[in-house]
Amino acid sequence: MSKILSRNCDYCGKHYIGQGKHYCSKKCADQSCHKSHSDSITRFWSHVEINDLFDCWNWTACKDRDGYGQFHFKSKQYKAHRVAWILSYGEIPEGLIVCHHCDNPSCINPTHLFLGTHLDNAKDRDLKGRGADHRGNDGIESRLKPEQVIAIRELYQTEKNQSEIARMYKMSHSGIGLIVNRKTWKHI
Repeated sequence: MSKILSRNCDYCGKHYIGQGKHYCSKKCADQSCHKSHSDSITRFWSHVEINDLFDCWNWTACKDRDGYGQFHFKSKQYKAHRVAWILSYGEIPEGLIVCHHCDNPSCINPTHLFLGTHLDNAKDRDLKGRGADHRGNDGIESRLKPEQVIAIRELYQTEKNQSEIARMYKMSHSGIGLIVNRKTWKHI
């Protein structure tokens, strides 16, 4: 025999009594939140372009600057792929994120999604070669060329101190220190 429980609806927060664990569609006195939830789900899936069950399902509504879909759900703004996970598999455990096998930020196909940590996501990115290489002169703020780095190290080993070299290259003392101690530009 199942136990009758007193709960708050996961969607609207209203109190209800029932056997269900998620939404007040079971025994809630006010069914309007269930209708609102159903409408929200219908609205969510209406913003999806599905060409094939195995291909990416692209989000066609609002996206952030990185291309991830955005959707207002359960009184909060979510990324669309997170909503797809919740609707397909249930809540996302604390400490985990929803990652993409397909590397397509606008994809919300539940079969293309997996749960992992930020570290898992970074490892997946690096294994697929998607991570940017920000070493040395490929770095976004690099002002030096590899030849200059070699010259800085040679100057330091022979005749100059870090402050003098920093003045020569119009850099900070600590920036030169990182170079000569191979904390930066390690690949040279």
